Amino acid sequence: MAAETGGNVEGSAPGEVVELNGVKIVGTGNWPNSVPRDASQMYSSNLFSLVSEFWDDEAKTVVLDFDNDLIGCVITHNNDIVNQTIAPPVNQISQAPQINEKPVKETVEDEESNFKSPMVGTFYRKPSPDDAAFVQIGDQVNKGDVLCIIEAMKDMNEIQSDVSGESVDIRAQDGDSVEYGQPLFKIK
Repeated sequence: MAAETGGNVEGSAPGEVVELNGVKIVGTGNWPNSVPRDASQMYSSNLFSLVSEFWDDEAKTVVLDFDNDLIGCVITHNNDIVNQTIAPPVNQISQAPQINEKPVKETVEDEESNFKSPMVGTFYRKPSPDDAAFVQIGDQVNKGDVLCIIEAMKDMNEIQSDVSGESVDIRAQDGDSVEYGQPLFKIK
């Protein structure tokens, strides 16, 4: 890069490809101007490949084979459907397989409550590395108490409990990436 001004690697030469000790050094001029074209070509190539997977040359139409694992994929998290990418055709709805065969619990198990992450980010149990954790297993937690910090976009967000009770399980560790809705604590 920056070959026009001497490059950022010894041996760079403007407009040339130089091989030095088995390594090719590309001295492309005006590098930033060439990237969008290449990226656009890569995107269109990937899109063409994807559409080709579903195209029937004889019928000259798109064909979706719902027995194909790719087309029938469903994204789940903790046995809950997060995103079902393609629904079966209307005439196949009655034949659609059951995704979640577990019975739905109507009562909270032993009055325990899963405290779930309100945002995506990085989980921290302590306000700083040298401090004690906000909550330990066995601690009494009151509504409004700070349970943890979730860092999102360089912003440290104190996450407060929405229930009172005893902390019986902590389901994330310092530095873990957490998703929206991911269980972080179990409070009884």
